[in-house]
Amino acid sequence: MEDAAIHELDLGDGNALFAVFDGHGGNPFFNIGPEVSEYVSKEFTKILLAEKAYKDKNYIEALDITFRKMDEKIEGPDGVKTLKQLRNKSTAQDGYGDDNVNGGTGCTANVVLMTDKKIYCANAGDSRGVLSRQGKAVELSFDHKPESPEEEQRIVAAGGNIVMGRVNGGLNLTRSFGDFDYKRKKELPYDKQMITCKPDIKEFNR
Repeated sequence: MEDAAIHELDLGDGNALFAVFDGHGGNPFFNIGPEVSEYVSKEFTKILLAEKAYKDKNYIEALDITFRKMDEKIEGPDGVKTLKQLRNKSTAQDGYGDDNVNGGTGCTANVVLMTDKKIYCANAGDSRGVLSRQGKAVELSFDHKPESPEEEQRIVAAGGNIVMGRVNGGLNLTRSFGDFDYKRKKELPYDKQMITCKPDIKEFNR
């Protein structure tokens, strides 16, 4: 199981938070990635609630900042340590070591924050959010895939290419947490890397 989720009906302020994080490996032939999605599901809410923009009810800014800080935390000492611990629990079964534990693995993120008047959907990757409104489906997000002209333009500008519908022949999505093997261009900001965690955020009235 590579997916992890958040379902908080009340964050303590009346807001609700729902999210799905779909783990994956940078190599499509390995069934790895659950450690990243599990870690993100445990840390995301804490980072969001601690953000000043969230406390000030600037929810779009808060979500945007939280995605960036979450990615930084995955790459930091605490993230690497925790991911190795999670990976080591499964190495006996999958035979895959803990070297470069966050470089070749990652997860998508589709996050929905609900207030009394608004619904915010922050998405990075190809997990989808859909709202049922009076029996009709309303798309809350759209997939980040290599065939998207905007995504391909960023990938090529960062020195990457699309091979058989995959970024450098590996990932078949273009935004995610983790996957730091695709985020090594130190001269580029985080949102200009081949793979970025920067979410698209949509706002809807309830």
